[in-house]
Amino acid sequence: MDLKLLVLSLLRLIGIAAIFVGSWLLAYALGRLLAAIGALDCSDAAECDLYAAVVMMPLGGTALYFLALVIRSIVARHNAARA
Repeated sequence: MDLKLLVLSLLRLIGIAAIFVGSWLLAYALGRLLAAIGALDCSDAAECDLYAAVVMMPLGGTALYFLALVIRSIVARHNAARA
């Protein structure tokens, strides 16, 4: 197996994993921000933090991840068509 292709595959894997983790962190931060400004319907601060961690992070993070992958795919196709 060619070492150059293996390194390129590993870099792609790291990039996609970074997009995944970044999407989940961004969704958690947005959930915490919404909880801090009172936009979530919660009775106390602990419940709002739990809601941000349990609901906003997985659902919002996964949605942001798929959106990032779609944008990445469109940009890659556009660059490949230009080359």
